[in-house]
Amino acid sequence: MLPCLAQEDEENMLIVRDTTGHLRALPLDNPAMPASEFEPLDMEKPRLKPVELHGQLSAFVFTGFGKHSIGSGFGEQLALTLSKELTPRLLLEVGGYYHHLNYRGNNFGSVGLTADLIYKINERTEAIVFAQKVITRQRMPLPLYFVSGQTDKIGAALRYHFSPSFSVEVSAWHERF
Repeated sequence: MLPCLAQEDEENMLIVRDTTGHLRALPLDNPAMPASEFEPLDMEKPRLKPVELHGQLSAFVFTGFGKHSIGSGFGEQLALTLSKELTPRLLLEVGGYYHHLNYRGNNFGSVGLTADLIYKINERTEAIVFAQKVITRQRMPLPLYFVSGQTDKIGAALRYHFSPSFSVEVSAWHERF
């Protein structure tokens, strides 16, 4: 029994979701119920989230030590991703990125596309298939390709969430320069 409907008969009530997303119980015989403000709630099907836009801005510094060191440098990356729930357990993410790398006074940049298909095995575990396609790239010393993200990539991963803010991921992929 719904706590707010102690005096009403549950069989004569309609559970609806209003335009703000809140659940409401309304009498079925209510002639004043505006149909445009409410939609029937289907208790069997969970509601999917709308398309979400995610952005990321990151910076990093790298260096090498030893006789065959590649030197030092820094870089930045800007990425935008659209995320859409296909089912309650399946998520598709499609996006693009710009990657900039400064190495020994030389600037290198690349633009690419990314796609991830994420399957939620349970509340804590996810299986991921991912791909990256570089659209523009510049010639650079071979060791920098691993730092720069200027490689086409396809792979799979398994991610385990210990908490909402901490997870561990194991992945394997194939890169093409």
